[in-house]
Amino acid sequence: MTKSAFSFLSERDIPIPDQVSLLGFDDLEWTTLVRPRISVVVQSAYDMGRAAADRLFAQIGGSGAAQGRRTVVPTRFLERESVAAVRR
Repeated sequence: MTKSAFSFLSERDIPIPDQVSLLGFDDLEWTTLVRPRISVVVQSAYDMGRAAADRLFAQIGGSGAAQGRRTVVPTRFLERESVAAVRR
């Protein structure tokens, strides 16, 4: 979705971040190849997979402990050039 948003804004000459800030999810290679480079929120694919597998195995094993439980996977913010402060 970030790539589509970037393309949409670029095709319409809407300046990033001067007019619109753009923030993506996952640190995909293309986000550093375009200008401005895209700021992203990064999450560990390993940690997400591990959490999903743990919940799946709990359900397969008949344990209801996984149902209705919220799982939080740590994230980090990689600030690049596509996000600007709010102007007042």
